[in-house]
Amino acid sequence: MKWNRESFIVQDIQPVIKPDKNAIDNTDNDVRNKYAKERKRSYKKWARKHKYGMRWPATEGIFSAIKRIFGEHSMQQAKLA
Repeated sequence: MKWNRESFIVQDIQPVIKPDKNAIDNTDNDVRNKYAKERKRSYKKWARKHKYGMRWPATEGIFSAIKRIFGEHSMQQAKLA
């Protein structure tokens, strides 16, 4: 599947970029200002609300453990039909 903006809309996925700790919250972008204010109040609440970081435990954690065991040169290989 090719991922683009339409793919995210169809699957009801909202892309989220974490604002910096010192992000300015009085710009022309209302959505960015809202996220920056939420993040400044409580990072944990902001992350939970926007489901930020949910991918890490499910996928990257597993691959990280495999690489720790077998080394950094572990690679995925597709099976030929």
